[in-house]
Amino acid sequence: MAASIDTSYVRRELRAIASASHRVKHLLQNALEKIETSPSQFDELNYVSPKIKAAYSGVVMRKVRIQCGQHNYRLILAHWTFADGREHVDILYAFPRQDGYPIDWDEVGEMLGE
Repeated sequence: MAASIDTSYVRRELRAIASASHRVKHLLQNALEKIETSPSQFDELNYVSPKIKAAYSGVVMRKVRIQCGQHNYRLILAHWTFADGREHVDILYAFPRQDGYPIDWDEVGEMLGE
């Protein structure tokens, strides 16, 4: 069963990434297909706010790398697995790669419904 994906938080950013080059657009499309097929194949974030962990025990925060030559992007995902086996992914961030992943955990809590 394919995971459902919500890109509403990052539609503009995804369009900007796709416009970087034809190759990057292709890599982004492949990444979105892989997210839909098997979101658990992507690495978990090294750090997740304890507040988010406590409030959302059923969510795993993951990162997706999209790299091609000088282009280097990251997607940050909230990956939900429900008791009935269904999976859902919210793509929360899409940005050029930066050291330290400056994630606003209060904003993430708001996006997840806190």
